Amino acid sequence: MIKEGHQFERARREFGFEEGVFVDGAFLGTSEVIDLATLPLQQRQQRIAEHRASEKQFACNAVIGYMECLHVSLDDLLRYFEARAASSRTRP
Repeated sequence: MIKEGHQFERARREFGFEEGVFVDGAFLGTSEVIDLATLPLQQRQQRIAEHRASEKQFACNAVIGYMECLHVSLDDLLRYFEARAASSRTRP
């Protein structure tokens, strides 16, 4: 899969992932990666895109849940990201 251009990234425990790997930005378990490797490239890319879309929806729902519990408004979140972007631009 690497030879066909897929990018792999280790899942990190510090971000809440106990096992698995990211393939082209989609989180997959080991058995899913093995199953994908047996598929033709186009079908594999479609499955990865489906995983990625599903996980983005999950991540957005999780953020909304945390924001509601912690009484964080969208304006609060945007200010945080703006401040973070500004501080990263000032670093060498």
